[in-house]
Amino acid sequence: MQEIAPVISEISPALRFLGAVMRPVIRLCMRLGVSANQANDLMRWLFVDEFYRTESLWHRRQPFASRAALLSGLSRKEVGRLREVDAVEDAVMTDRHNRALRVLSGWRNDPRFLDEKGTPRPLPLKSEQSMASFHALVTAYSGDVPPRTVLDELRRANCVRQEDDLIHLTDAAYGPYAPAEDFLPAVGLVMSSLGSTADFNVTNEDGADRRLMRVWYQNNIPLENLPEAQRLIQESTIKFGRELDAQLAKLAHRDRQPGKEYKRAGMGGFYFEG
Repeated sequence: MQEIAPVISEISPALRFLGAVMRPVIRLCMRLGVSANQANDLMRWLFVDEFYRTESLWHRRQPFASRAALLSGLSRKEVGRLREVDAVEDAVMTDRHNRALRVLSGWRNDPRFLDEKGTPRPLPLKSEQSMASFHALVTAYSGDVPPRTVLDELRRANCVRQEDDLIHLTDAAYGPYAPAEDFLPAVGLVMSSLGSTADFNVTNEDGADRRLMRVWYQNNIPLENLPEAQRLIQESTIKFGRELDAQLAKLAHRDRQPGKEYKRAGMGGFYFEG
């Protein structure tokens, strides 16, 4: 008898929370070309790496592999393997390149799709007489994804252009979305800091030292008033942030002094709508 997936009411609050948190992260992953297989590899490593980094998760103040396996759901053998991995890049073992990138790599390296000079040749979309076609390339390097889907993605990424029935490779450096160099680290800082605050507050749910985590919003803002709301939020946040920064600067040391322990403290602000 086929197993039936649980209805939403049977899903734990923790999984509902994870779903809400991960949706925008998954959208970002797809825009950035990170596949589900890569994210899965990374997630498994993070479960193990965070366990060994977080003493409050240990048992009897010891990071036993059996407890790491219990909390992560991984086998002890897998925990042991991932324990030896030091870097994010080494943790991602499967599907290192997404399918669009594999197609481009095949086009640049497979002799069937190169001209006599060894450069990628323009390919007909389909060909009954030759194996050198875009359809054949996609079948060889992208599995069961339809060629039209791959073509649309490569055109969107400005990697190919189509002239009549010929597909020309124009840029082999595939990147679904290429933000400014300092943008992603800034986004990572915001999301990581918010996640750390949430984890602290969940751990200290009944404590008096819970960290600030508040949102202020109004539900019924007419669409025509939205630009004014955006301006108000941005200007108010920047003004408050500058005043807060000046006050925090009075509490901070300009240079670190020997024998003192230091922490970073601050707050973040961002606009949202929905």
